[in-house]
Amino acid sequence: MGGSMSYAMACAMGDVVRAVAVHSGGPMSGCVAHTKPVAYFMTHGINDSVCTYPGFGVPQLEDFAKTNGCTSPSPTLSAANFAAAMPTPTDSSGKTPACIDFTGCTAGYPVKGCFFVGDHTPSPGGTSGWVPTQTWSFLSQF
Repeated sequence: MGGSMSYAMACAMGDVVRAVAVHSGGPMSGCVAHTKPVAYFMTHGINDSVCTYPGFGVPQLEDFAKTNGCTSPSPTLSAANFAAAMPTPTDSSGKTPACIDFTGCTAGYPVKGCFFVGDHTPSPGGTSGWVPTQTWSFLSQF
């Protein structure tokens, strides 16, 4: 439950946590909205059988986009329309994600989501694949 724990820390302790990387997580802690910006990066499989997509992943991304002041895609869309605005991965191996970098976010508080074809895993395509590279690229900004 590392992805859900990372989300919980960012949600409940935004004054302490600077940035998080959430892999296949969701709001299992009960924290569903927060008030302090936290740089947020997430990966999520569109076939996740544990934290089912888009009910897990997309609402949390939307929440951080709102709190971090991002303007595109619009975090004021309805949940259904917001989910539809997310990119759709097509590589069935899970090795090529479809990512979205939100724009207009408060300086220093970016929001990024990468989606892949696959189930509940932190490493689609293996541990030498895109997840470690994308995660380090995001977190090393801070």
